[in-house]
This record gives sequence, C-alpha cells and structure tokens, in this order.
Amino acid sequence: ELGRRTMGRDPRDLPPAELADLRVLVTAQLDLARRLDRMSADMDQTARQLDATDPLAADTIALAVDEIRRLAISDLMRAGGGQLEQNRIGQAVASQHRVRESLHDVLNVLANRRENELERLAERLREAEAELADLGRRQTEVEAEFIEARRTEAAGEIDAAESRRRLHTLAGRQAELAEDATRAARLLGYLQAQAAAQATVQAGDHMGAASRAAEAGSAGEGAEHAGNAGQLLEQARRQLAARRRQTQAELAAEQLARLEDAVKHLQQAQQKVIDETRRIDQSADSPDGFTRALLARLQELAGLQENVRDETERLNQKLLDADAVQLVLDTAASH
Repeated sequence: ELGRRTMGRDPRDLPPAELADLRVLVTAQLDLARRLDRMSADMDQTARQLDATDPLAADTIALAVDEIRRLAISDLMRAGGGQLEQNRIGQAVASQHRVRESLHDVLNVLANRRENELERLAERLREAEAELADLGRRQTEVEAEFIEARRTEAAGEIDAAESRRRLHTLAGRQAELAEDATRAARLLGYLQAQAAAQATVQAGDHMGAASRAAEAGSAGEGAEHAGNAGQLLEQARRQLAARRRQTQAELAAEQLARLEDAVKHLQQAQQKVIDETRRIDQSADSPDGFTRALLARLQELAGLQENVRDETERLNQKLLDADAVQLVLDTAASH
C-alpha cells in the first residue's frame, strides 16, 4: 500500500509523513525478526526439556526449529526491513512473501505432528533395534565366557583363586550390561514399544542374577541366567522389528492420506498465480503500460511462482518411491 505512494523515490526525498510510515514498517519488521529469534530459543529449550520424557514431541519441536534456521526466516525478515528502509518496496514485498511461505512450512511441521512423529518414531525404532542387537551381541560374548568358566571349573583346569578372579570380572561386565538393558528398556517405553521394553526388563533381571551368581562363585548358575538374558534380548529385538514395521505402515497410510490435500493446495496456489498473471497482463495493455506499481506486483508474482515451484519440489522429494507421481511433479516444477 505504501509502495503505491513511494515507489522509485529516494527515502531522502519523501515527505515526513511517508517517511514516518516507512520507519514504522521497518520497526515492525525488525521486531518480528527479534520475536522469531526469541521463540526459536524458547522452542530449543522446550525440546531439550521434553527429550527425556517425550522424545517424539521433542523431535517435532526440534524439527520446526531446524526448519526456521534452514530457511533463515529471521534473516529474510531483516533483509525485508533493510529493503523497506531504502524504499525498495518491490524487493521488500518479495522478501515478505518468502517469509510468509517459510512460516507456513514451519507451521506444517507442527500441524502435521502425527506424520512427523511417525517418521521420527520409525527412525528411532530402527536405531533402538540396532542398539538392542549390539546389546544382544555383547550378552552372547558374556554368556560364552560364563560357559567357558563353567567348563574350566568342572575340569579343574584352574585353581579356585583364578576361578574367583575370572568370575569377579564377569560379574562386573554382566552388571554393566544390566544397566545398559535398563536404559534400553526405558527408551523403548518412551518409544511405545511396550512388549520389547518388557522383554528387555526381564533380560536385565537375568543379567543381574547372573552377576550375583558370579560374585557368589557359581559359574553354572551364571551361565544359565546369561543364556536366558540373551534369549530375551533376541525376543525383544524381534518384537521391536515388528513394532517398527507397524509404524512404517501407519506412516505410509498417513502420507497417502495427506497427498491429495498437498497436491490440491499446490493446484490452488498455481491457479492464484495464473489469475494474477492475467490481471497484470490486462493492466499492462493500458496506455500507462508497466507502471512502477505494476512492476512491483509482477516481482511479487514471480516470488509466488517460485514458492509454488519450491513446494512442489519438496513434495517431490517426499515421494521418491512413487515413480509415477514423482515424474508428474518433477515436470510441473520444471514448468
């Protein structure tokens, strides 16, 4: 609105009233940038606080903060403020449109919490599965040492003092694995993998019993408990894999449900660009041709078209496994 009165003029040549209006807008734009920076810092802190009790919610907030920083939204706001200060209204409007679309992207991260949480949950379950497999591998090594200690003890190949020393070392290693199992079970509970968490808790109980048996000098009892712990960890890993596959299926269903809405939004945004293009074309046919105000609208329109293209490409990246849809979206983005 202000640009219709000030377009193309040096700020030093503006009358006091218009210069004051310009400075009000500059102040408001820079204030929004500061508010966004404060909000990002608050979100960062909230994500850290939630990480121990609600890691999925923490991940969603952290993703939103990452998106704010990746898109450099506050920098765009400050750039828009600088352009306003120099009365480069066309550039300022284009910057502000990019800010608005970027904020919309951040809102999508937060509004689509279910999809984002399922995506992060599947990733975290995959990581937990790998950690559980590693815990099982280490438990198998301890079980093998227990079996070897039982064999050498029965065969009388080492004296009692050496046997006690070995079992004491084994007790310490088994106790460490029991602590790791407790931490893993707690994480699995947060990740809504209750069956796997319960099996891991039971494995940890057997690890503790194996450690106590070793301290008491019973290699046979320790080997039995260590073997039970290994079996329970393998059971937990299989249950966790099933939970991950279920989560991935839920995620796929959620993404398919959103796909139609996403493409419909793109189509509506593109239609808006088409309609505005026609209006500008008709206005340019007037005797005045391309006025400064019309050129500013044209620059704004170019920004809108770029945003539609960028959003189309982002949607395309999410559909790398859907070849037919990807081809159509790739062609649309090129146009």
